[in-house]
Amino acid sequence: MVGFLQYIAPTLTLILGVFLYGEPFSVIDLISFIFIWLSLTVFTYSRMRMARKVRLK
Repeated sequence: MVGFLQYIAPTLTLILGVFLYGEPFSVIDLISFIFIWLSLTVFTYSRMRMARKVRLK
């Protein structure tokens, strides 16, 4: 659960900064943000598959 919160905290900070405090957020920032979340998704998925294989042995 702590690991999941470490993924979410920067995202929540970004959302607060953009929508509550009016920080600028360009298309380049959005593309970078999407790539970061895609890489986190791929990494998490691969770790889950690896853990499942180890558990099945």
